[in-house]
Amino acid sequence: MESEATKPTAIIQGLEFHAKALAPVAGETDDVQFFVGSSSPNQENNQVLLVKFDEDSEQISTTSYQHHKGEIKCMACPAWKKELLATVHDEVTIWTVPDETSKELSEMLTLPDQDVKSICWHPTEEQVMSLSQRSFKVWDINNSSSAKKEITTEEDIHGCHWNPHHNCAYVATLRGSNVVGYDLRESKENFEIVKAHSGKVRSLDFNPNKQYHMVTGGDDGRLRFWDWRNTDTPLMTFSMHSHWVWSARYNHFHDQLILSSGSDFKVVLSNAASLSSDLYGELDNEEEMGEERKQPIPDGQIAVYDEHEDSVYAVEWSAGDPWTFASLSYDGRLVINRVPQETKYHILL
Repeated sequence: MESEATKPTAIIQGLEFHAKALAPVAGETDDVQFFVGSSSPNQENNQVLLVKFDEDSEQISTTSYQHHKGEIKCMACPAWKKELLATVHDEVTIWTVPDETSKELSEMLTLPDQDVKSICWHPTEEQVMSLSQRSFKVWDINNSSSAKKEITTEEDIHGCHWNPHHNCAYVATLRGSNVVGYDLRESKENFEIVKAHSGKVRSLDFNPNKQYHMVTGGDDGRLRFWDWRNTDTPLMTFSMHSHWVWSARYNHFHDQLILSSGSDFKVVLSNAASLSSDLYGELDNEEEMGEERKQPIPDGQIAVYDEHEDSVYAVEWSAGDPWTFASLSYDGRLVINRVPQETKYHILL
């Protein structure tokens, strides 16, 4: 856009602990809810915080649960059951989140796996993937005594993401500056992006509506958009950050909207309409012949959100409202923000 859009007022919540882990309650499609996990080196001092945002009153409420397993490195919720939460603390524990009458998380199971770095849930089935330094494993949570599948790698890997398309048969892993995809059916690589970024690739997300598209963020401060069938050249590059990009996320409903956060203390809302699933410029029916169609928002930056004063390790869209998102910086500042009204109405009307 030619000038930055006017942003709604941010809602800021200061937490009592350092934190890096943020997860939307993916199965909660009616309300805006997130989990935050603390990063205290003191094992007994860690917490899981359930954050609820009331859109009418614009107020935040929180519920705290003790997490005696240690520092929370990563956390994730499955889209198919809102009562489940997985936390990574070297091992992986899956918890059942209680209703408001209880203040204790109920441990469902701890996977028999060690030195876990990251996890991701199967998009539709009761499976979770754990990632260690040179392997990743798929677990059936109803039969977790041993992994359903294990794939080993020759180089260190530090992140993973499950592709929601193609019957969820593919995953992507982060390997230094490269991105490597795997076909789970055959347990072998199916694509590789060599030097996706100059420096480490920090984040990856698949486009929820276009089955071959994905976005990556890296140490070079850039976002790059890819078609994993042709990985020689990115489809588009945004230079939105002055330091590492820690997180990049597609909006689940309007995939032209991209959030990114970085160690430059910024959250950036970007627009990639030219690569989105919205068919700008096409006619809906014959009655529109001769009518002038609206033009898409130009590709690039929509707004910068600068309420943080430390590295912003995570940014996530709400599952309950496609225009609301949360960001988390290491100093324990959680910020709830929204897409500018003019951008929202341009997309909807």
